[in-house]
Amino acid sequence: MTYKKRQIDLEAIVSDTLENGPREALKRAVTELQKGTIRLHLDEAEEISKRLRERGLSIQPYDFQGTIGVWEAETEEGVPYTQIAMKELISAVAAREQVDYRTVEGFSKILPYFTAETLRTMPINVYGTRLNSILKNGISGLVMPLVNKDEELKEIKKEGLEPHDLPEAPQNYWIDKKRKPTDNARRTTGILIARVAELRGVNNHIDIDNFRVVIPYLTAETFHKQPLNIWETTARGMLFNAYKDTPYLAVRDWAEHNHPQLLQAITPEAFSKGARITHTHEMRRQQKAQ
Repeated sequence: MTYKKRQIDLEAIVSDTLENGPREALKRAVTELQKGTIRLHLDEAEEISKRLRERGLSIQPYDFQGTIGVWEAETEEGVPYTQIAMKELISAVAAREQVDYRTVEGFSKILPYFTAETLRTMPINVYGTRLNSILKNGISGLVMPLVNKDEELKEIKKEGLEPHDLPEAPQNYWIDKKRKPTDNARRTTGILIARVAELRGVNNHIDIDNFRVVIPYLTAETFHKQPLNIWETTARGMLFNAYKDTPYLAVRDWAEHNHPQLLQAITPEAFSKGARITHTHEMRRQQKAQ
């Protein structure tokens, strides 16, 4: 493999990287070529990384800042570089939190870190590599493919991690391009209703009489705070984005698409009354606690 057109001494970059790290190596190459910047082409970065790994250094093409085309590429084994980088990020966060990311308990502890802010600011390895340049894929587009394919994350996949379990749901996940609520929003409302019914000991909650028992507890506070699953996901973001933080609108939309026989029980008055009832119950509970 030759690189005569660019006159880059790859072996010099290899040697400098071994001694000073990838960032300093590129700076030295810039000085020698008397150019303002250098961005390695993917084949150059892969060749340098290969030589470095042969010498015992764990490094990837993306550790050389600005490598052209790396985030659209895969390794020879067919693994996207984005997945390798995300695995490094997960390992780094888990090390910081001192948890085992392969377990459900450990992965739960690091879920809050899966944000755009983390990708922008947190180094994933000793080279100071950050992943802000792959934000265009969205957090979900980076995490979910890795969970679905990585053998070390099989327990996470088995438990059923979904895009809305991440701190930032994907674009158009709760509302479509016409700003209408999606099936994802309605499904999440249905999960919350079923969870509330279970906690209140209400069987067959899609029976209208039983459903009326559940309605008083379908308040904004419930949407905001009631965990839906083992990841402690709530419906707060969904309610805010798809239904202007209004439980009545969310429940009515869910019923219209899934259980229209319940619509006669779903009125603004029922939800207003329910909010007053649950508020009274909470006040009494606090008074007893005192």
